[in-house]
Amino acid sequence: MFSLFSKQKSAIGLDISDATLRLMQLDRLGTGFFPVAFSEVTLAKGLVVDEKIGNPEKLAEVIRVSRLKPAFGQFTSSYVALSVPESKSFVRVITVPKMTEKEAREAVPLEAEQYIPIASDQVYMDFRTVLGEEKRGSDKMKVVISATPKNVVDDYVQVAKLAGLRPIAIEVESEAVARCLISKKREQEPTLILDVSSLHTHLIIYDQGTLQFTSSLPVAGNSFTTQIAQQLTVSPEEAEKLKIQMGLIATKGGGKVRAAVAPLLASLIEAIRNTVNFYREHSDGARQISRVLLCGGGAKLRGLNEYLNQALNGVGQPQLLVEVGDPWVNVLEQPIKKIPPISKADSISYATALGLALRGVQNE
Repeated sequence: MFSLFSKQKSAIGLDISDATLRLMQLDRLGTGFFPVAFSEVTLAKGLVVDEKIGNPEKLAEVIRVSRLKPAFGQFTSSYVALSVPESKSFVRVITVPKMTEKEAREAVPLEAEQYIPIASDQVYMDFRTVLGEEKRGSDKMKVVISATPKNVVDDYVQVAKLAGLRPIAIEVESEAVARCLISKKREQEPTLILDVSSLHTHLIIYDQGTLQFTSSLPVAGNSFTTQIAQQLTVSPEEAEKLKIQMGLIATKGGGKVRAAVAPLLASLIEAIRNTVNFYREHSDGARQISRVLLCGGGAKLRGLNEYLNQALNGVGQPQLLVEVGDPWVNVLEQPIKKIPPISKADSISYATALGLALRGVQNE
């Protein structure tokens, strides 16, 4: 989204959510990359509320300690690439008359105002041209615009600086997630990424080598826990344990957890179908999405992958293959010669941090 990179510096990827803080640093290894260090810390309530920083000083201290005492390795950089919340940001592809880059820097922000429900002087905005229109001799061109309110970006930058870090790249979460999960071989394929966090599930469409569309809905890890607690009349702590132990497996505990969260899952499935249909109906060439990648801490819910595959592939429905994303697909040297010090199951929680770390090391 925004870059202040010096070509000689690498950076730590910093992912801040309401519930968790994650840091990741990569270094080159052969033809790929490998973790130098990583940290994951559960945040106390009140530090981040609804993806707004509530206590900058205390959050900065948590970041500082996490960097000095990582779960693995040793962080060697004070530079940081950080993400800003998807739910507070706007990503859209718009069509404008073909123009030079200089002309676009003046015209695109004005054109983008009709797609962004916040005044242009209150957001930081970036854009890039989507390649392909020129090859067809069109007098139009497509650009991807991304915008985040200035107060949100400024707060995240401030807390990084308070932690003793030097921000040199800032981007919307979806940019980092896509960089992590979409392999170079498949970046031209229309793909829907479901990033399931504690508060939101982000639906990210990636196609033709770029982001195309993003949206968020409040169906995620915490809402599952709350629903289980209410339906089964248990404490939130017990509900969380049941969610982890039983997941959506029908044979576990008589499928009571699965039944309890069924209404939320129905909302998620409807959102997936609506997003897929919207893109097919409004994208050039009516491109059909056939692949869905899961990531985020909520994607570790047992049986979620299987449940979505069954629900989304009924008779008469376009086929959607749902699979857990591979967060190492663009990181590790191929063929893999060294196993990373974190399991694939756990590493899907690091998709955003890994994507940011990739940007950091690729900008050396």
